Amino acid sequence: MVKTIANAVIQYRTIIIIIAIVITSIAGYFAITGVTLRASLNEMLPSQHENVKLYEEFSDKFGGVNTVLVMVENKNGKVYDKEFLEKYKKISDTFYFHDANRKPLFEAVNLRKTRAASGAQGQILVNPIMWPNLPKTDAEMEKFRLLIRGQFNGYLISLDEKSLMIAAEFKDDVDTAALVDFVENIRAEYEDGTVKLSVVGRPILLGEVKKELPKMISIFAVSVLVISIFLYLFFRTWVGVVVPMVVAFSVTVLGFGVIGFTGYNMDPLLLLLPFFVFATVLSHSVQFVSRVFDELAEGNNMKEAVRIGLKRLLFPSTAAVITSAAGFTVLALVAIPSIQLLAV
Repeated sequence: MVKTIANAVIQYRTIIIIIAIVITSIAGYFAITGVTLRASLNEMLPSQHENVKLYEEFSDKFGGVNTVLVMVENKNGKVYDKEFLEKYKKISDTFYFHDANRKPLFEAVNLRKTRAASGAQGQILVNPIMWPNLPKTDAEMEKFRLLIRGQFNGYLISLDEKSLMIAAEFKDDVDTAALVDFVENIRAEYEDGTVKLSVVGRPILLGEVKKELPKMISIFAVSVLVISIFLYLFFRTWVGVVVPMVVAFSVTVLGFGVIGFTGYNMDPLLLLLPFFVFATVLSHSVQFVSRVFDELAEGNNMKEAVRIGLKRLLFPSTAAVITSAAGFTVLALVAIPSIQLLAV
């Protein structure tokens, strides 16, 4: 069986190469036109879980997953300072009017809906604590201090009273990289020796990952160059460099083609996957090329060396590939789209 396959590969090598080129070209087309590279929350969650179903049903009303928290800190003391509160209000308004911000879910001290209850003359008053005007006089500032400490301590104001919080909920389709740039522009405009901004949240994390993609691709390119150098030093011929590289790149393109054809999204957090596939295929290809060169050193011609190499490595290599594929296929049982992508 193995001998028959090896003989067939040698006999019909031209046809096999043409078929491989055609299939790789088709896969390349789907890879270019069909693969999307975006971070999608729904693809990171188990779609059949009851809590996820509840999130999908009520996320538009309550949010909570795409939240960005902004801490505005007064580096010169506590927040009860007119100039600091003016900067806080400007920062809050800038976030509030972002196109992707879900305004009903936005929380900040200066909003009309941020109210505190107080008692006076037998009445219970519920009024905005910093709307429509900022506290200006000492009496107004003292009233603001009492209200915010009494009802928002540890939430919208830090326990040490040096920072105020802004909580923004963004839409699922927000451009996370653009959002990071938006935050950096705010930081450049308002952050100085008196004010410090600290921003956290899932959209910010994904935006940073997305912005780092060019660097990741550069690292991949440098890695390929270094591997090529080591292959040349090992084989002392460009055949030992070109053949493994072409095979590894071709299989990687096939993988991207399948992803594009099936419509799966390539999450930036899983961008390591094609590098892993490339390295795995490269190692198998190097083993085969090394075996062929060993046969050439024994005095065989190229055709015979390839034939013998196929006969001796076809079974163990096929077993290794099937084992790896089976391991990835098991991931298809996990009801999380981004994990199922690994099985594809």
